[in-house]
Amino acid sequence: MYPIGGHLQPVCYGRMMSDDVNTRLERLATLVEVPHEDDGSAAELIALMPCEPAIGEVVVACWRDSSGGELVELVRLDDGARVDDPVALREALALLAMVETLEELASFGTLDEVVRDLSTWSSGLLAPSERFDAARTGALEALERLYALAPTDVRVARTQLLDAIGAALRVLDTRWSALEQAVEAWSDALLAREGSDSPVAVEQVRGLWELLARVRRGPLSRSVATALHEAREAGIAMAASISHRS
Repeated sequence: MYPIGGHLQPVCYGRMMSDDVNTRLERLATLVEVPHEDDGSAAELIALMPCEPAIGEVVVACWRDSSGGELVELVRLDDGARVDDPVALREALALLAMVETLEELASFGTLDEVVRDLSTWSSGLLAPSERFDAARTGALEALERLYALAPTDVRVARTQLLDAIGAALRVLDTRWSALEQAVEAWSDALLAREGSDSPVAVEQVRGLWELLARVRRGPLSRSVATALHEAREAGIAMAASISHRS
């Protein structure tokens, strides 16, 4: 068991999960050895965080003692056997941190609204060019590809999931840049025709750019490489703060 002073952001035990993961975690909760304090009181299980680093499917189990302190250990997902390996724990925490970070970066909760607003956007002053329409179609496809990876239940954090979200974000960045270039050309053409002092034209341009900015403030607010680096370092730092229980 590993005591940890920092606050974990776990996948909480008892949340809605896929049937398979739920069944396995419920079974695991009955198998893991409950830690006890010196006075014999048992710690409370507060989270089970499944992941699959290089050693295979494991779970980071988080317990809370009577003083409010958190204890962390690594156990096998299939049988609850303890994995007394600091390197494996470090890799598990790093993987969990990276998946959580990319899921947060993806801003899944906002994507459906962006897709709706972008797909229904229209201008009564100047019809979009073919380039604009093609770029919008490509951007919508990228948004839908990313949205398809949104979690609906608790899932095992895997490198394949990490790679899939990262790839979808990179595609979105490329497609969004192409859309921004097309919107810039359309905006210039509209303002040149209507005049930069036209309130209606200015408002249409402003509204469209605000729509595009929502993605730049959300899933494209930082690069995938930067997010992964920061998350991995955070996971490793957390693991480094953990000491073996004597």
